[in-house]
Amino acid sequence: MGASRVAGDRPAQAVIVTAWNRRPFLGDAIESVARSSEPPQELAVVANFREDALERRTMELGGRWIFCEDPRFGRTVTEGIRATSAPLISFLDDDDRYLSERLAHARRAFASDPSLGFLHVGGFAVRAGAPVPDRSPSFHHGSAGVPRGSRTPAEFQALWSRDAAYNGSSITVRREVLAGYLAELETIRLAVPPYLFFRSWSSDWGLRADPDVLVAIGQSPGSSTAGTLEPRSVRLARLKRISPALAADARAIRSILPAGTWDLSLREMIAMDTIFSSLEDPATSRAALLGAIRDLARRPTAWVPRGSLIGLALGRAISQSVGRRAYRWWTATGPSRVREPR
Repeated sequence: MGASRVAGDRPAQAVIVTAWNRRPFLGDAIESVARSSEPPQELAVVANFREDALERRTMELGGRWIFCEDPRFGRTVTEGIRATSAPLISFLDDDDRYLSERLAHARRAFASDPSLGFLHVGGFAVRAGAPVPDRSPSFHHGSAGVPRGSRTPAEFQALWSRDAAYNGSSITVRREVLAGYLAELETIRLAVPPYLFFRSWSSDWGLRADPDVLVAIGQSPGSSTAGTLEPRSVRLARLKRISPALAADARAIRSILPAGTWDLSLREMIAMDTIFSSLEDPATSRAALLGAIRDLARRPTAWVPRGSLIGLALGRAISQSVGRRAYRWWTATGPSRVREPR
């Protein structure tokens, strides 16, 4: 534990598992780490609850259980980072699961490229707690990489088009990328994966997004992002609840970016909150709504339900009552209350 290099001259790796209230799924996440073909050299589980059986299992695996009640996701992550020392850091959400080659793939990637600072691998959506297939599904697109020191809009879009900043369980970063920035990271409320991506992009390190599908991304009622397996009503209700935090994080991340960085993905988060908040704020201007529509419409693919959000914005541009009626109609079939996870 704590060694910087291990057999085969591959860099040592720490896994940080973060949990917020979701006891039913955390055990599966921890066991997916245990079943890795190359287990990590360090393991930290950071949770806002105590659970004797899970704590014992974590210690059996040589890991540490860290209790943290701070609702900011960034603070939870930094607690795990400070408790470990391995040069590579991989992350795992409590309702996600690693496939067996996830960690080995990361170590091979960083060992083969000493200039690599950020790696994102593919994932597929499953119901949280549902069985995960022994073999991951195949998606046919190649790797996208940005060498150390190179930064162009085309390179950025090639990475972002592979959703390289939305799922934290798919991300591995080199510890040096975050050196000196943990105080900044711990202020992030929800958008930790985008922060990790943009902090890496703002560094001199290389970035890479691989097509290998090595993570089962759990979809559960307490997820902090809108799941692709969920009906539109549930997705919209959840996004409305978390959009203020995402927008605040997006503004904070934009403040650290070098001039000229392609930041449309962050503007999408702000646009989403502009639309939702306009349903309650009569002072929202049509110009603000049209700007939100423009930002959401500029990308052919997006992690948010673009059509529904643009429809809400157009309804709200007519009048606040029309926008509210559209929102009530679209969420009428969903649960009356969606719990905000953090």
